[in-house]
Amino acid sequence: MIDPELPSAEITVGPSTTLFRAHQLKNDPRYYCTNGLCRFDPPSGPTYNYGTCCTAEARETAVIEHIHDATEIDMDFWAVRGISTMTPVTDHRVADLPNEQGHLGAGVLEQLQVGPERPQSQAWGAHAWHAGFQGIRHQSRRAIPHQEFCIAFFGPPGENTSKLDSTTESWGQALRLLVGQRYHVRVLEPVPLDPLDEPVSAEEG
Repeated sequence: MIDPELPSAEITVGPSTTLFRAHQLKNDPRYYCTNGLCRFDPPSGPTYNYGTCCTAEARETAVIEHIHDATEIDMDFWAVRGISTMTPVTDHRVADLPNEQGHLGAGVLEQLQVGPERPQSQAWGAHAWHAGFQGIRHQSRRAIPHQEFCIAFFGPPGENTSKLDSTTESWGQALRLLVGQRYHVRVLEPVPLDPLDEPVSAEEG
């Protein structure tokens, strides 16, 4: 049973906070997921009237969270994806797991933030939502061993543009190189075509 006094640590995340979300360009980044794949999505079973929009405190963290366990990305992958700057329209009350001082214990906090099991973290997310929190700050699992952090916002399921402002840009070369070097992801850049190397047609040959 989840301690009713938890979470005990919280922060306010508002219009002065800049966050990031990596996503497919065909999708609006302000989407609140309910499919159970995200760490703090609503649990399966009972109907919960919320989804989660996952953001990160740094561009590179957002990218590594988006690509999951991929060890290689190429132009076909990153050319159809963007990185959006995300800013809350109003103040959000956010549970702050990295600074939680409750009696959960370090091992439980670690599991909630970076463990592979979703039922536990999603049940805990539902508890936070019921307690009136509008999001959860947590350590990035994909960015281990780096200390990098994400915020999963709660909001109405599906696309919702009223809670977060966003501006989208492409994954520039500098960002791709940083992701490759920092997280040991192989980034395959496009190869320039030299006209001298173009194949000769049968008629010309």
